[in-house]
Amino acid sequence: MLDKKTCACVCGLESCPSGYWLDYEGCQCVCNRQCDPPYVVNKNCECECGLKTCKDGYDLDYDACTCVCNKQCDSSDRLVLDTKTCTCNCRPGLIYDSVTEDCYCPGLQVWDPTAQSCVCPKGFVYNATYKNCTCPRGQYYDIYTHSCECPGDQFYDPYSEECFCPIKGQTFNEDLQYCECPACPSNYTASVENGTCVCKCSIACKRPALPDFDTCECYCPKGYDETDYGCLCPGETYYDNSTDSCVCDGNQIVDPYTNECFCPIKGQEFDPKSQTCICPGDKVVNETGKLCMCDPYSCPEGLVVKEIGDTCKCECPLSDCPDGATLDEDLCECVCPECPPYHTPSAGEGCGCECTRSCDAGYTLDDDSCTCRASAPAITICPGKCVANSRNFFRVWKCPRFVTHQQCSAPNDGFHCRWKCCSPSCVHHHWFPSHAQFCAGLQTKNSCYQYRHKCNWKDC
Repeated sequence: MLDKKTCACVCGLESCPSGYWLDYEGCQCVCNRQCDPPYVVNKNCECECGLKTCKDGYDLDYDACTCVCNKQCDSSDRLVLDTKTCTCNCRPGLIYDSVTEDCYCPGLQVWDPTAQSCVCPKGFVYNATYKNCTCPRGQYYDIYTHSCECPGDQFYDPYSEECFCPIKGQTFNEDLQYCECPACPSNYTASVENGTCVCKCSIACKRPALPDFDTCECYCPKGYDETDYGCLCPGETYYDNSTDSCVCDGNQIVDPYTNECFCPIKGQEFDPKSQTCICPGDKVVNETGKLCMCDPYSCPEGLVVKEIGDTCKCECPLSDCPDGATLDEDLCECVCPECPPYHTPSAGEGCGCECTRSCDAGYTLDDDSCTCRASAPAITICPGKCVANSRNFFRVWKCPRFVTHQQCSAPNDGFHCRWKCCSPSCVHHHWFPSHAQFCAGLQTKNSCYQYRHKCNWKDC
């Protein structure tokens, strides 16, 4: 336009629309808009897609101003289309296997179609340091089962995701690979009761000591002596492991009151050499088995055994003999003296002798003297005569010459005369007793008429 003052032509534009700038020299509005590729500024000073065509395999998306890959990937959800390179690539985190032309998860991860990503299998946890799935803390990977396992006899707790021992109070021993109860104090042993670890007294006492499970200490039973060396048996006894009791040497028995040892059979003594109870000296145990005594059958017949201290001696039991006999200690018999000639020992007890003499014809044996006497001739026995006097004495008249008198007898109430006169048929110096029926020597006659006796007339 004309500048009237200067009479020169000047630009008449004073401002430009938004997006333009004033080119005063050229006197025009110039578009100054900047567009990001692939957008370009059109004549209207607007950004429009600058793409007109795409290379093969791409389709132009004018609205998006981009070339869109029209390639189709297979149906695997592990492959995705890379629109920039128009290639099918593995999803992020997957590794392509050119052999199988497929994608797989690295390490122990597995593909989760729902999450469209690689995840750790059940029982595993993801370790960001190693970028792989590992077993939870305390577990190990079993190459045979391809799973996580708790070592030893532990169990897996899915809530705490840790391994635990089945018994309350147990801890896992890493070196030995098993669950164990914690160590107990001395003399105690760990055990399980009602599913819980407990310490029980396991003290081992040297017999005969016994354990006190309340205090877990050893003590001596009643009757034993407690010493620094253990429990000792009292008295003469000692402890026998086989019988678990205090015993005596050999076959001795112990007195429960005094704890002294003694032999079971009365009279026995303990022999340390043979370690047994024996009867002293010659003594033996009797048939009842309760007493030491001399053997009653050890002596010869006729002798009896006599105990002298511990010695047994055979002696004759006889001390007295019947009248007339003497004791033969060697034979242990009462010996009678020898009988006189024509005599033999009489039967029965005592030392009597019987006359066994036989007389020749014409002679008669006198038993009293065991002599042969001439036989008496035939005699006539005459009755005696008794005369009473004024004093009640009865007298037998003196027999005539060569008439003898019968012997008198003496009963309890006095003498009674039983006289009879006999015919003088006997030889000289012989008399004839009526009861014997033979003539006897005068030395055996007791003439009753020589004395004065009170006589009963009935006896005459």
